[in-house]
Amino acid sequence: RLLSLSGLLLQNRLIAVLISILCLAFGYVLFSFRTSQKQTRNWLGFMKRKRNIHVSRELPSSQYSPVIAVKGGLKADFSEFFTLAKIDFRTAVFSRVFILLLLVWTIMIVAAILHNLNGQDIYGSILPSTGLLAGIIMEPLAHIGLFLIVFYSGELVWKARDNRFNEILDATPLHNSILLSSKYTALFLMPTTVIILGVLIALIFQLMLGYSDINLGLYISIFYFSGVSIFIYGVLSVFMQQFVTNKYIGMLLSILVIYGFGYAIPAFGIAHPIARIFQMPK
Repeated sequence: RLLSLSGLLLQNRLIAVLISILCLAFGYVLFSFRTSQKQTRNWLGFMKRKRNIHVSRELPSSQYSPVIAVKGGLKADFSEFFTLAKIDFRTAVFSRVFILLLLVWTIMIVAAILHNLNGQDIYGSILPSTGLLAGIIMEPLAHIGLFLIVFYSGELVWKARDNRFNEILDATPLHNSILLSSKYTALFLMPTTVIILGVLIALIFQLMLGYSDINLGLYISIFYFSGVSIFIYGVLSVFMQQFVTNKYIGMLLSILVIYGFGYAIPAFGIAHPIARIFQMPK
C-alpha cells in the first residue's frame, strides 16, 4: 500500500523543507571565500562583510636589468630532478588521502589472505603459497592503482595552479622535461609503495605460519604484470590533464578512456590481445 502525501506526513515534509531552505539561506549569507575580511553583525543578527579599502601608492621606479641564469650542467639537472621528485612524492605520501588508502589497502589484503587461508573460498588453500598470495595482491591492485594514478595525476599537475605559483615556476630556468619527469617519477613511486606494502604483508604471513618455500621472483613479477599497466595509466592520465581546464574533468576523461579501451572494447566482440592496450600479456 502506498502512503498518501497528506495529513501529518505532509506537515512533516513541509516543515523539513522549510528548515532546509532556512539553513541554505543562512549558509549563503555567511559564506565567503575571503577569510581575511573583517565581519560585523547588523541589526538582523547576520554577518555583514566590510569591504577592504586598498590604498594604492606608487613604488619607486628602478631600472630593470636582466638576470642571467647559469646552468651547472648534467649534475645540476639531476639535482633539480631528484629535489622536485622528492618534494612531490613526500607531499603526496603524507597526505590524508594516501594514508587512508594505505589503511584500506592493508585491511583488504589481510582480510583476503585470512579468508583464503581459512578455506572459506572454493579455490582457497590452507597453505600460504606465494602463488596464492601474489594473486590476492594483484586482484584488487588494478582498481586501487587506477584510483591512485588518476587522482594524483590531477593533483600533481594542478598543484602549482591551485596554489597560484605556476607563473613563478614558469619563470625559473628549469627545463620542462625535468619538471615533467619528476612528476612522473613521484606518481609512479606511489603505486610502487602500495605493491611493496602488499608484498611485505604477504611475507609476514608466510613467516608467521612457518611457510619456507618463498618465491621472491613471483612477487617481483607483480611489478611487471600490474606495475607496467599502472605506468601506462599514469602516462595517459597526465597527458589528459594537459588539455583540460579543470583537473576533475581530466580525471573523468582519464577514467572513461581507460575503462573504454580496457573493458568496453571486448564487450563489442574485439577480443584480440593487441586491442587490450592497457593490459600486459599473461
